[in-house]
Amino acid sequence: MPRNSEPEKLRNPESEIIYTVVDFRSPYRQGSLRTIELVGVPGLRLKNGQCVVPEKTQRFFDSLLVGPLFGLSIRVRDCNFRQLKIWLYDTKTRRKRV
Repeated sequence: MPRNSEPEKLRNPESEIIYTVVDFRSPYRQGSLRTIELVGVPGLRLKNGQCVVPEKTQRFFDSLLVGPLFGLSIRVRDCNFRQLKIWLYDTKTRRKRV
């Protein structure tokens, strides 16, 4: 089934969709990879100015991307990354010419 990229906005018309940064910390003591930073995660700016990323969105990225990367980083030989930054972008947003 096609997934709507703006479900929260449809349910809450008083919010604005934004793109934010979410840090994930490794749950493992083994391995050198300690943090993964996702840049461009869809979130919401509430009418009161607070920026939030829905729990469902955080769980999606944790299950799909972050969790497996932390697990694999323990098993990969010579993995010496301490931090990984991953940039996400909306393919429907057009780049503005400067």
